[in-house]
Amino acid sequence: MVKIEKIVIVDSINLKEKIKYCLETVDFKPSSNEFVLKPNIVFKHKSGSGHITDIRIVDSLIEILNENYDAKKIIIAEGPTLLLENPMELFDYVGYTKLVKKFHNVSLVNIYQTKYKKNNNDFMVPEILEGRSLINLPVLKGHAQVGLTCAIKNLKGLLQRSDKKKFHKEGLHEHLSTLVHLKPDLTLVDAITCQECEGDFLSKKYKFNLLICSKNPIIIDDFCSKLVGFNTEEIPYLKMLIEKEPLDYEIIGDYQVLATWNAPRNKLSYGKIDIYANESCSYCVGALLNYLIPKRYKKHKNLGLILHIISSRLKRVRTSFIMGRNMNINEDIEGKVFLFGNCAKNLYPGEFIAGCPPIFNQVSNK
Repeated sequence: MVKIEKIVIVDSINLKEKIKYCLETVDFKPSSNEFVLKPNIVFKHKSGSGHITDIRIVDSLIEILNENYDAKKIIIAEGPTLLLENPMELFDYVGYTKLVKKFHNVSLVNIYQTKYKKNNNDFMVPEILEGRSLINLPVLKGHAQVGLTCAIKNLKGLLQRSDKKKFHKEGLHEHLSTLVHLKPDLTLVDAITCQECEGDFLSKKYKFNLLICSKNPIIIDDFCSKLVGFNTEEIPYLKMLIEKEPLDYEIIGDYQVLATWNAPRNKLSYGKIDIYANESCSYCVGALLNYLIPKRYKKHKNLGLILHIISSRLKRVRTSFIMGRNMNINEDIEGKVFLFGNCAKNLYPGEFIAGCPPIFNQVSNK
């Protein structure tokens, strides 16, 4: 018999009251009074940008856990991007260092500095999850490789760097589908401000002003994908999961299709710059982004990237970057070709930029 579960969608006005309503409506019963919160805060973006979890959601949730669920200990855990020299600076940049000082029982953990243990799946899991209630706090975003990054993909941030790379090298969708075994007790989605992203190169911002909540992360991703115009066929990891266990859920709250986001594409073009990407990991995406931005614009990345794209139009020939794995290129590429990262080494004739990801004190386009 198929279990009918609940998903709640509410507006984001009066955040604390709406979050409390969500938890009560889905009948949230944590497995422990110690909690691990997994927001999405991997890059240097401000809270409210739509790129990272809005800190107001985390703040309100902590208050609710303390007031209504007798929280003994709350850990905010994240594994920031490899490109940051000091990952703890990211917590400070987005306001989490200041946030935890408000509460006596809240701490920040760089997930890479914790101990891991083997589980029954093909990846290691952090020991801090053991005996604690995991609450998943993703942002609803688009993603160049998988279409949607939300509940399930946010759990990937709990893994070791080596396992993250392994996911991309061996089959991203297949491995993503196994992350449901981390079994969060609750998923609360930040759909206040959202980004339709082509990787992290350029994005389009949407103000949905919503919160979405369920105890089942598969339901979250299925529902959220429909909100932004995807069908299941366009998101293979989600299709795999639903084929194994068909979904039947009750939607509580008013909703409509909010947008029509682009499905993943293997080729992205900006000015005279072409990027061929297939299951490339966020490390190489971030590395390529840094490679394309002039040094003087590192503090204003979007402006730097846009100016680089505009200036590329003045060049005589196109520049192409091939990255990721299993890229089948069925066209002749004109101009200069760079094979970016170890996975791309033998995919096409061109200049190979080695690394996993490439290191930029060795490579420069300036």
